[in-house]
Amino acid sequence: MAKVTEDYLEARRQEILEAAARVFIRRGFEAATMQDIAAEADVSAGLIYRYFPGKDDLIVSVCCSCEGPYPSLDDAEILDEPDPLGALRRVGESLWGAIETDAGHMRSVLALQSIVAGAREAGEIPDALAKNYWGHRDTIALLIERAQARGDISTEIPARNLATFLVAVTLGMETLALVPDESGLDVSGTWEVLTGLLSLIETRADPLNEEQT
Repeated sequence: MAKVTEDYLEARRQEILEAAARVFIRRGFEAATMQDIAAEADVSAGLIYRYFPGKDDLIVSVCCSCEGPYPSLDDAEILDEPDPLGALRRVGESLWGAIETDAGHMRSVLALQSIVAGAREAGEIPDALAKNYWGHRDTIALLIERAQARGDISTEIPARNLATFLVAVTLGMETLALVPDESGLDVSGTWEVLTGLLSLIETRADPLNEEQT
């Protein structure tokens, strides 16, 4: 009998997660059943239970997998960068670039929103789902605090409030990108407007401007 490899098991697990995300999008968090997900993944419900003890565990795993192949805001490499303002910009560019070009990221956004709606209807938001939003906000706030400590961003604006604003704008753009726009949604142009606004609270001197003065 051929030995089942770890790669095969992980691939099958990922297929189940992707099927679950599609079912959550179509049916919602509360209405979706393990049988629905099994049919979508073309596997038996028993096989799904070998990977996930129950639907709640599957929901948590879908939430955790929805970050996709983008830089994790919990990544120690990002948090320990000597230039927190630069790290903050790179995270923003990665996420906003994904909104514009990555269909997989947008499917994850749609799945997350469906899960949020279903969880709200059921009266309970899974901890993993809350962390997906507020954990990112708190990490961004930490980057802002470090940039403020270096004198790169004005300390007049509370870091946590600024981080909440950035997360809200990004989530709003992700939501808009899900709705067809006949005139075309200019994600890049909106990102430039956002970075232009943020430059007003940056205190770090621009080397080019210094040379010209």
